[in-house]
Amino acid sequence: MGPIKLSNPPLLTTAPGRSTITHSAKKPFRFLDLPKDIRLMVYEELGMKTYRDRFLLRYDQHYVTLVNTVTPGLAILATSRQIRAEASSIIIPRLRMILGSPPVISIRAEHLVSLIDLHDCFSSVYGTKFMERLIFCLHDPRASPRMMRYRSGQLSTRQLRRMLRLQGLIAIGDDASLKGFVRFALRAMKYLASNTNQTRHVYPPLTFVVEVPDTFQAIPITTSTSFLKCLSYRLFSPLIPTPPRTVTNHAGIMWLLRRFTSHSSKACELWCIVSLIVKVRLLDEGHTGLRISGRNVQKAISRGLEEGRSNAANIVCYGGRAPRKMEEI
Repeated sequence: MGPIKLSNPPLLTTAPGRSTITHSAKKPFRFLDLPKDIRLMVYEELGMKTYRDRFLLRYDQHYVTLVNTVTPGLAILATSRQIRAEASSIIIPRLRMILGSPPVISIRAEHLVSLIDLHDCFSSVYGTKFMERLIFCLHDPRASPRMMRYRSGQLSTRQLRRMLRLQGLIAIGDDASLKGFVRFALRAMKYLASNTNQTRHVYPPLTFVVEVPDTFQAIPITTSTSFLKCLSYRLFSPLIPTPPRTVTNHAGIMWLLRRFTSHSSKACELWCIVSLIVKVRLLDEGHTGLRISGRNVQKAISRGLEEGRSNAANIVCYGGRAPRKMEEI
């Protein structure tokens, strides 16, 4: 019995990369082929998405949280006239609610010290703190086009930092903070554009939430006032007590709120674009039962406006308690 001869496999009649078998799973899916009821259910699922970007303040790991809510399904309105007609009644009201709601900035109470200037003086370099730079960008008409160019890749992180004068706030390699800042600033600009036409606010408000843990303790700080600043207080504000040159003390939550109000009111009055609504949120981290009186918060804010020599009524005001759950829009 001789050796077994195996027959050769048949030659391929088609190219290796092409197949005569069609897979129905790979066919493009037409959304409009679905029944209208199912399409409406899909539109309902395109809910709002909230971003909470941490902006590092470059001081003892302090940060603020920039809350930004968007509607991911907004781009679907541009696909076809039929989809726009069906989805507009669902998506447009959500968009209007977002644009009509004040943008939210939140910060922990112990981080407030990074937003205030502990040295009171006549300085030629103004706007080195976060709130000052944010309000300036909202006021500057050149900021929005530059941010859009950054989003499209036409500007680098280093270039945008220099154009927005954020060198003192954002590190060179901190792309996350810059992206969060841009996202929040563009959202706030849309809010300002819609509110100036629809409401009677002289300065549309931003919501500023201070999160106070029940384990909060006073912070040791030292404040100072320059000689020329003290002299100006005596000459131009004789009825208001002149602050001492140097003070070392422990700052509680009321002192921090008062100093923050004094500092922020100057920036709001300088650029005349927004006001601030300050809210307080209590955090049960240690379950110590800490309570903060709304009346005391109101007094601290009023005193801060007096110390800041504010001439605009309610440029910074108390907005009450914020809910314990983070449900900002």
